[in-house]
Amino acid sequence: MSRLFDTLKFNVDGTSKRKPREVSTGGVIRDEVGAVKHMFSKVVGVMDCKAVELVAMKEVFMMFGSSKRVYCYGYFL
Repeated sequence: MSRLFDTLKFNVDGTSKRKPREVSTGGVIRDEVGAVKHMFSKVVGVMDCKAVELVAMKEVFMMFGSSKRVYCYGYFL
């Protein structure tokens, strides 16, 4: 199987012990060979566990959208 070059993989997760409760989110961005390019973790507020997953994805898109990589390779989100 051939590898895609100039690709990024996002792994995100959010967690909450009970509903609703103060929650945190985090994730990692890796390149096509699995090297870590960026990691993040933060407390995002009080919400349920399903909402925090969406917040985690939003964080990644905001980081990717503000990076120079978007303009260098013409990616569109």
